[in-house]
Amino acid sequence: GLLAAIGIQTGQPVAEIGAGGGYLTQKLAAAVGPTGKVVATDIDEAALASLRSRLAALPQVEARRVQPAESGLEVGRYDVIVLADVVHLLPQPERYLPALFLSLRPGGHLFVSGREDRRPLLDDAAVGAGLRVRPLLVSLPAQFVVELLPPK
Repeated sequence: GLLAAIGIQTGQPVAEIGAGGGYLTQKLAAAVGPTGKVVATDIDEAALASLRSRLAALPQVEARRVQPAESGLEVGRYDVIVLADVVHLLPQPERYLPALFLSLRPGGHLFVSGREDRRPLLDDAAVGAGLRVRPLLVSLPAQFVVELLPPK
């Protein structure tokens, strides 16, 4: 699955962009454990309220409301940033995606997953931003997972 593909470690600081009601957030929180941190962002306060109530027992999760065109993430803080099925919702993905590298620690990873039919949108945004796309092998039907890499 997605978590196995992206290799989250115990204790890592992770950000999930477009967390919605927190389905993936819960899995990320379990993967990083109580010593880790998951910052789950969304533009929808109702979705975040639902996430907060569902995951209230997990102190490592922070739900954060953000603006559509800005990640709301600190600089140089995260080992992993994940966007699961959200790229098609970004107003300007070719500007949004490269800006995320600023929030990664050295050696950090930026992963994007989604429905296979939305992959061309991601590829276009990556090309427009000068990013490199490294596909990951996953056994998820009709889904893709890639790591975005900064320009060489």
